[in-house]
Amino acid sequence: MRGAALAISALGVPWALLATFKLGPTFSAMFADFATALPWLTMLVLQPWAPLALALGSFVAVAVSSTAAPKWAPLVIALATLAAQVALFLIGMYLPIWSLAGQVR
Repeated sequence: MRGAALAISALGVPWALLATFKLGPTFSAMFADFATALPWLTMLVLQPWAPLALALGSFVAVAVSSTAAPKWAPLVIALATLAAQVALFLIGMYLPIWSLAGQVR
């Protein structure tokens, strides 16, 4: 299970590259038209190092957990951290849109 967990965790790297070089600049250009300050989470995930740091952190967490007692623990950690990495980025990108939509009444 360790190999499968590391492989799943390694999927965070292509996601981080996509988020850094394609999605981030697209959202950043869209947010440039906003007249308000961006939420801190949005500013964080727009940093070029943030998605890559999350991917590396996920991989390290799985590698360290591979010595855990239950054999399924690394797999669970790999799935959870990969899902959290994607969810954190998407939430950060949509926070300004949700806050702008909340102001329109």
